Amino acid sequence: MIIKQTKKIISIIGLLCAHTCAISDSFTSVLYEYHQQDAISWSIDKMINSLPLRTHSLVKKQGQKEWTVLIYIAAANNLARFSQFNLEQMYRVGSQKRFNIVVHLDVKDQQGKKHTWRLYVKKGELVAIDGTNNSSATMDSGDPQTLISFCKMGISQFPAKKYALILWDHGTGYLDPLPGTIARMNHRFTLNEKTNMFDLCRPYLSEILRGICWDETTGNYLSNQKLQYALRTICNESLNGKKFDIIGFDACLMSMLETHDLIAPFAHYAVGSQEVELGTGWNYERLFSYLKKRNVSARDFASQMVKEYYQTYCNVTRDFTMSAVDLSCVSKLVKNLDLVSNLLSLCIKYQKEESVKKVVMASRRVCTRFNQPSFVDFGHLYDNLQKGLSYIKLRKNTVTKKAISALRAAIKQGKTLLGQAVFANMTGTNLGNAQGVSIYFPVTRIHPSYARSDFAKDNSWYKFLLACRE
Repeated sequence: MIIKQTKKIISIIGLLCAHTCAISDSFTSVLYEYHQQDAISWSIDKMINSLPLRTHSLVKKQGQKEWTVLIYIAAANNLARFSQFNLEQMYRVGSQKRFNIVVHLDVKDQQGKKHTWRLYVKKGELVAIDGTNNSSATMDSGDPQTLISFCKMGISQFPAKKYALILWDHGTGYLDPLPGTIARMNHRFTLNEKTNMFDLCRPYLSEILRGICWDETTGNYLSNQKLQYALRTICNESLNGKKFDIIGFDACLMSMLETHDLIAPFAHYAVGSQEVELGTGWNYERLFSYLKKRNVSARDFASQMVKEYYQTYCNVTRDFTMSAVDLSCVSKLVKNLDLVSNLLSLCIKYQKEESVKKVVMASRRVCTRFNQPSFVDFGHLYDNLQKGLSYIKLRKNTVTKKAISALRAAIKQGKTLLGQAVFANMTGTNLGNAQGVSIYFPVTRIHPSYARSDFAKDNSWYKFLLACRE
């Protein structure tokens, strides 16, 4: 964004507030923060000086509370200034008698120097947990051992009945990023002056450029394999074989069937977005203000994460998604996809006039897609396939006699299972057909990291993708 445009945007904030009675403080903050990011001088030193950071006070081990929320902020990249925005939201509420807020923060300055803190968030202040200034630490947010040690510390020093882990950073869904690259997804939004809302620029056709928990100083990120290893270790060693109650992704594109299948052994519920997020991410002040007032179940807290995201962005952009998924339902949904994939591959083998491929590609073409266009909405794809079954023509034999009826039944079952898995889902008006979970469905080549994934090896979906290209 250029400075001239930024000044113009800032000048209309008052106009927006005057004409929109329902406008929230979060809207103004998001708008101002978003457009100021390239127009003002910002540095880590200014961030450190502006935050109420205490580095010489010890945090005593806490008694058991209802919740401990562990927030892993991997901001040693171009998202650093947004970490300040979110930290300010957190300490406006702070840890309370019902819950702890514990943060791992990685940032880097303009000279490339790394700054790392482990913080206990109190109302009005951030306290370094070990009582020292960790600005010279060399922790790597893309190293699974860093995530493991953070969770081990947080769980042992701040025991709770329930635990939520929030991974904060860029996200690529289930795909691994290309080496040495990182996207600036906040630049994909532009202000529509007719609607006074942010529009997402589509299509985003370049290769995947981001990683979950990316550390720009080392080039590392948490790949699927690293994340799986870290979560398994934490659950086995720190949670005594139990699961996290919630794993949340304050990151782009992470609500995918493949990702949910990956984390299902380690958490009861998942919260994340199918679409990219604005750089300002989740509204932690609203989230913790809700938690402050009541004891809530893990399912209710996950639902509230979705609701608070909607309340934060419904007047900001029409291009957003957020959903909560019951991970105990994921294995049945994955098995259903395997069945549908096998049936579709069978139909392709015996199709007439390329009818099956035509129906499949037409279903994909009109399906809800996201800023990474190879990610399509799972439920919308099933809806479209169901409508297209009558156009499929097969060579008649004993194998294909009941293929279409079996496929119809399997798709119907899959839609039911999806409805059971996704228990909270909210979207902007541009993404009204998004049903909470995405699936990888590229048009041309298949990303090499997907071909190597456990999901591709264990599920017939990958074989079906290959069959569509034969």
